[in-house]
Amino acid sequence: MRPSNAASVLARVSLPAIFGLGIMMTLGLAACDSDSGPVAPAPATPGADQGESAQVHQIDALEYERSFQRSLGVSLASDDHQALIDHGLVLTADEYQRHLDRVQALVAKAFADPALRGRILTCAPVGDADGACTQSIIREFGALAWQRPVTDGEAARLLDTAATARLLANDFSETVEEVVKATLLSAPFFYRVQGVIP
Repeated sequence: MRPSNAASVLARVSLPAIFGLGIMMTLGLAACDSDSGPVAPAPATPGADQGESAQVHQIDALEYERSFQRSLGVSLASDDHQALIDHGLVLTADEYQRHLDRVQALVAKAFADPALRGRILTCAPVGDADGACTQSIIREFGALAWQRPVTDGEAARLLDTAATARLLANDFSETVEEVVKATLLSAPFFYRVQGVIP
């Protein structure tokens, strides 16, 4: 039995705090209302040159489900699918806890299937100090999950997650599994930026 992983450690911390902090740090355009729970998009931000605006919007229930299919190759359980159809995706603290549970289950399902795991593990590290392969996976998977390129800063933070996970994991696959979870638990999974960012 392997030791507790990085995602398990994160799960013991206040989920609303993690999510709210992730939104503010990663996007810099949204804030978390800790009293009401849902995370609201920020108002439009004027573009630097074109006079256009950048807006952050939350994905809807359909895009939420498609994001798992696109990035992991797996579908939501039928009860989760029905719940999203019935109630939509409202990001309260309770819903984020349900999201964390879904991520744990769906990532485990994907990594248990050799074909699906191979879609994510697109390279193998040359040695323990080889971060190029991990960074390549981060950028490829992140682009699928977030529907945009991963920035250098975001890649660096996910590489830090990989370094922590590597201390707890038994092999490279388990390390990447934790990075995949972190990517799917982050604010950019839920939010899309449209328009021009100054």
